[in-house]
Amino acid sequence: MGRQKIRQLTLGAWSVTIIVILLIVMFFSWMSYRFLEPFPPKTLIMATGMESGSYAALGELYRRVLARDDIRVILRPTSGAVENLKLLQDKSRVVEAGFVQGTVGGIEESSKSCISRRSVIHTIMDLL
Repeated sequence: MGRQKIRQLTLGAWSVTIIVILLIVMFFSWMSYRFLEPFPPKTLIMATGMESGSYAALGELYRRVLARDDIRVILRPTSGAVENLKLLQDKSRVVEAGFVQGTVGGIEESSKSCISRRSVIHTIMDLL
């Protein structure tokens, strides 16, 4: 019985059905674009260490490189790699990127959870 009813639908009924489905798809596409954060982000907050240090210089380099793709980088000065790691592990996501040395206490274990929820890490040479 079900197939006979489907076959009996007129061209007008099919048109209305297709239009309704397209409107629903367009509505959900617009909602996801409007309310979900697109990838990549338009703004990136980066922990850089002391203002006159090498991390700050690298942060400036990242800012210039990412500006080419219209990504605004906000550099947040910190006391160094230990604070950067703490900020990256903070679940409130105060910062989204930061510089950390591989020898900072316990980074091998603590960075696994941190990196798994963060973006892919690139070197400066990948960006240039």
